[in-house]
Amino acid sequence: MRAAAARATLRLLTIVGGTLAALLLAMLPVAAAVAQPVPDRQFFGADAPGVGGVDIDAVVEDLQDAAVVLVGTSGQAAVDFQPAVDNADDANIALRVVVLGSEPTGATVGDVAEAVLGRVRGTVLVLSPTAVGLASDSAGHTSIDTAVRAAEAFPDRTQAANAAVQSLAGEPFPWSLVAFGAIAVLVIGGVIGGVWERRRRRHERGEHIAELAAGLIAELERLRAGFADLVRRAAPTGRRDLSDRAEAGMADCDQLTDALDEPTRHDIDHAGGELAELRQAHDALDHDVAAAAAADRAVTPVPRTGSQPRS
Repeated sequence: MRAAAARATLRLLTIVGGTLAALLLAMLPVAAAVAQPVPDRQFFGADAPGVGGVDIDAVVEDLQDAAVVLVGTSGQAAVDFQPAVDNADDANIALRVVVLGSEPTGATVGDVAEAVLGRVRGTVLVLSPTAVGLASDSAGHTSIDTAVRAAEAFPDRTQAANAAVQSLAGEPFPWSLVAFGAIAVLVIGGVIGGVWERRRRRHERGEHIAELAAGLIAELERLRAGFADLVRRAAPTGRRDLSDRAEAGMADCDQLTDALDEPTRHDIDHAGGELAELRQAHDALDHDVAAAAAADRAVTPVPRTGSQPRS
């Protein structure tokens, strides 16, 4: 009985194993299909229906829910083109963007744009890797051609979309920014020029003041020497008041000279006035010293010369 039970178990395992193997073989095609990436809903290729290999029906259907449709593998996301759509909306332009992963077959991107525009309203921008197509029921041919040329100047397709929108929106040249920049340049230039001019004038004034100070100092040195000579001449007269006046004049000269070490214009003007008063004091003292010396000579007896007579 044990042998019979073993044989029955073996047959059961054989049946179960065969059934599992058959199920696995049947599921392999399904698993392979699941493992492959899901292709774009828009059929794109040489044998595709529509225009240039683009399934226009599928594109139009997707445009009902989104303003940007990617056809094929473009390497970019729909959100990359949303700023262009938003800018167009701000300019009252109903923009629809179709981004192609490769060039249309047997047609141009402009043909694709015209085909889509036949099914939707507004403006349709079609971007392939190397070309730009544009169709609109609100813009004229000249505006469309200008926008296409503006977009074709940018290899990057997001920048191309933004350029097309800016051209269609007819954004004026930013003269206000240019004017503001020019005013800013003039103001800054004026400030810099004013600072430079003030520095130049300050430098010139500094040089002029230095020259004036040097002249005053030289004159004070000569005047001090004159007072020193008066001290020497007043000594024999015995007039202490004359010597004191001469020494005071020397001290005033020294004080004015020190004040002219780093002078301002006010210091120069003050020193000039003081110097004029010192000259007057010197001249008056010179007169007084000369008079005192003359008086001293008049009262001093002159010794007689020669022999005395004999008594």
